[in-house]
Amino acid sequence: MVGWVFILTADIIHIFMLGWVSILTEDIIHIFMLGWVSILTEDIIHSFMLGWVSILTEDIIHIFMVGLVFILTEDTIHIFMVGWVFILTEDIVHIFMVGLVSILTEDIIHIFMVRWVSILTEEIIHIFMVR
Repeated sequence: MVGWVFILTADIIHIFMLGWVSILTEDIIHIFMLGWVSILTEDIIHSFMLGWVSILTEDIIHIFMVGLVFILTEDTIHIFMVGWVFILTEDIVHIFMVGLVSILTEDIIHIFMVRWVSILTEEIIHIFMVR
């Protein structure tokens, strides 16, 4: 995000910077660069490009367009930036547009704004600010 984001959850500590992102979770180590990202985990292979992102996991197929997306954990947490994202999963179909996105799933309520993002899940509360 423009500025930075600090996320504290039970098992996730994320520090996001304009230039790079470092994510450390119990079973995931991600190093994100402006140009590209290559992530190899036990069950995840990610290839990130500035223009697009294609993610293939056991049960998730994600196609990301201009913007930024990060975080794939056991229960999946997604943060979407300016642009739009189209997500196809077994039980989730998301279409993200610049401006406002409202997602309702069984246990996830997401409200995305260009200026801020507030995510409320059963065990996660995230507050994202532009600055």
